[in-house]
Amino acid sequence: RWLDGLQLCLATEINREEVIKPVETFLEAALALGIAGLVFAMLVSIAVARGLVRPIETLADAMERFSAGNRSVRVDVGRTDEIGHLAQRFNDMTDSLASAEARLQKSEERFALAMQGANDGLWDWNLETGNIYFSPRWKSMLGYTDAEIGADSREWQTRLHPDDLAKSRFAVQRYLDGKTASFEIEFRMRHKDGHYVDILSRGHLVRDETGRPKRFTGTHVDISER
Repeated sequence: RWLDGLQLCLATEINREEVIKPVETFLEAALALGIAGLVFAMLVSIAVARGLVRPIETLADAMERFSAGNRSVRVDVGRTDEIGHLAQRFNDMTDSLASAEARLQKSEERFALAMQGANDGLWDWNLETGNIYFSPRWKSMLGYTDAEIGADSREWQTRLHPDDLAKSRFAVQRYLDGKTASFEIEFRMRHKDGHYVDILSRGHLVRDETGRPKRFTGTHVDISER
């Protein structure tokens, strides 16, 4: 620079390599460190993701197998975090459902044996859909196989003796309307070979929480000998 009052000029010469090279070296080191940190973070993320995804996939697979009917499927818990608690709840649920199904199966077996011993026919009328379940014994009383009678209420009405049709329908309607406390009626039903069978029918009405009739279930007993 020019010195005040003097006709002199000072100049400084700087070696570019000596100044720029350390900066470039520092930047290269920082960039390498940043890349290494990024790679490390990605590897950690992948490891964590695998640690979470695999147990969830295992649990989802177990749920799919359970819904397909495999009631013995269980999930290895082996963890104390939220996923471990979820796996334990799944195992508890499967145990509870399996136990409930076993109790239901035993109950159905007892009911089937009781009905077989009593020699009664069972009917179950779904008032919401209009379909009626007729047990094999109900059908065999009239000489039919299980496949020969469907699940329509007309299967019952069309086989009633013409003289018993009106009074039977009237008795059913009065009971559904709550005008009678119980349902028990005798009528004649046409056998497959043409003769009529004397039937004693008893029923019980199931209502929903609002009091509306929901199901009408009962039995048929062949009282022809009586």
